[in-house]
Amino acid sequence: MTMRFTVLGSNATYPTRGQAASGYLVENGARAVLLDAGPGSVSELLNRIDIAHLEAVVISHEHADHCADVAALYFRMRYGPEALDRIPLVAPQGVFGRLETFLTYSPGGEGFREAFEDRVVEGGDSLDLISATWSFHTTDHPVPSVATRIDGLQASLTYTSDTGPDVDLMPLASGTDVLVAEATFQGNDTLGTQHLTARMAGALAAQVKPGLLILTHIRPDLNPAESVAQAAEIFGGEIRSAYPGMEINL
Repeated sequence: MTMRFTVLGSNATYPTRGQAASGYLVENGARAVLLDAGPGSVSELLNRIDIAHLEAVVISHEHADHCADVAALYFRMRYGPEALDRIPLVAPQGVFGRLETFLTYSPGGEGFREAFEDRVVEGGDSLDLISATWSFHTTDHPVPSVATRIDGLQASLTYTSDTGPDVDLMPLASGTDVLVAEATFQGNDTLGTQHLTARMAGALAAQVKPGLLILTHIRPDLNPAESVAQAAEIFGGEIRSAYPGMEINL
């Protein structure tokens, strides 16, 4: 069965009209996983699937533009019209403490664990979700963060999450069919942050040699077409910028 990867939102840092922050839907038939949950992404998710088909949430790191909408998902799961089973929340350790701050309302309260069960991952771990292998690799970021590779029966996709250039993602991404790479900045300046520019994303793709490079996590004030042009200076393969509703069959 063909898997499908859908962009729910791809803005860096904050949502804008019609464009959520980082969030992606991965489906295998009626089975689904939410990969990152930036602000606005859960509204897009609920427009696309029956919430009962969501089997897990995978969060790359604790920054709000990747995990804040777990709160919205929690409220839908706990207070929606039907009873829903708890599902795994897969993430590096720091994410759980961040969500406890959002979603624990009284001393000793269960908070978000009423809807989610913790599943801590770090670089080198792998697990099975919706009949695909999900593998993780530590990235270059100020907080614990993981890139994710999804290997289905017919194709593979690697999502870098947020990362600076000082990490070797080849052990994770080598041979991947689709590379979804953050490209927060343009030009040569990352403003001292641990993020990639479009050219850096292109350089990573030149190493990995995917069939398709998707640029995501682009700053909302930048023109994605220019990001694609800058990545194309280094990577000669197919390049697209992510947009809400973009679907890739795997």
